[in-house]
Amino acid sequence: MKLNKRDGGAVQPSVLFGKRVVLNKSAPDCVLVDGNLREISLFKYTGKIKIIVSLNSVHGFGTEELVRGFSRIMVVFNRVVVPIVITRDLPFAQKKFCEDNDIDNLTMLSDYKYSSFGINYGLLIKEQNILTQAIIILDGDNVVRHFQYNKNTDQQLNYKKAYSSLTKIIQSWSLYNFLFSNNNHKTIKIQEKTPRKDYYLNLLNG
Repeated sequence: MKLNKRDGGAVQPSVLFGKRVVLNKSAPDCVLVDGNLREISLFKYTGKIKIIVSLNSVHGFGTEELVRGFSRIMVVFNRVVVPIVITRDLPFAQKKFCEDNDIDNLTMLSDYKYSSFGINYGLLIKEQNILTQAIIILDGDNVVRHFQYNKNTDQQLNYKKAYSSLTKIIQSWSLYNFLFSNNNHKTIKIQEKTPRKDYYLNLLNG
């Protein structure tokens, strides 16, 4: 996949590394790091709807206000949704950003260590070693229900569309659980084992 970037006024191609996820298909797992330096599997949140915002940095151009706005919107959804922001910033930088901006309702995760999120979701700009912007919504069974990614640096993601999709997904997921909960139906599926961590390092160094 190629991503356009501006260099001295000209648009130059950049390469997105990894395999892009497919709408309505199972999402891959990945290993991320939280603010306490604990390694976290994305499937830790299985059984809950997840809206994931991928950014190059919490301190990137325009992204600080974007994260603050995302936090404000997520107050409405926090009881039923896990809002996640993933960047390749160090966990300390993510944690300090949240403290400085009084943000306590977002799950901040870093892909700095293994790049497994960027690789597995096809969002890693390898030459710059950063993530491109994206919005992904996974249902409680980790199926991709909404996916947008930034094809070039001049494009803006449609957050209004993402929030509209999120509302519909919440309604569908709530109805699904209501219909099957009385029949002892388990909505949490067994997922594939998370790949070895050195797998991602070998890919990047290959």
